[in-house]
Amino acid sequence: MDLEIVLNTADVGDAIILPQLSRLGAGLLGIANNLKILLDKKLIIISQREEIDSSTEEGKRSIDFVLDLAGQIKDNLVQHTQKGLKEAIQSNKVKIGRKNGVSEKYLPIAENVYWAYVNKKKNKQTDTDIIKAFGIPSRTTLYKIVEHVKESLNKGK
Repeated sequence: MDLEIVLNTADVGDAIILPQLSRLGAGLLGIANNLKILLDKKLIIISQREEIDSSTEEGKRSIDFVLDLAGQIKDNLVQHTQKGLKEAIQSNKVKIGRKNGVSEKYLPIAENVYWAYVNKKKNKQTDTDIIKAFGIPSRTTLYKIVEHVKESLNKGK
């Protein structure tokens, strides 16, 4: 089932008949997310296998049960993920955020950027000229590249 097509073509009150709820998504969370989208559009969901009809009280209770269960699973996943992440950070097994240093994609041009920066007064260039010439996104990246090469040259001495 292509959910986007259904959402674009179905009108309020139309019935979506499914052979089974699992056709709505992968796993309970996927099913619940897509169920919610369809119900928000005020469509009637009929699942033949589970014998659910969202237009009946019993069907509404069954769908509410599925949505509640999916919400509990999602909450548990979030709690366990946050707990695991917190433990990993405390044990120094993982670091969050960007890596320090120069991105791999700038290493091939790093030395050329450095020498352009060092000779910018002699060549009557500005930082902006160097940034544009090498396609560098920001001054911060330029300065990181320059520092990286500077440190490499000092280690070589």
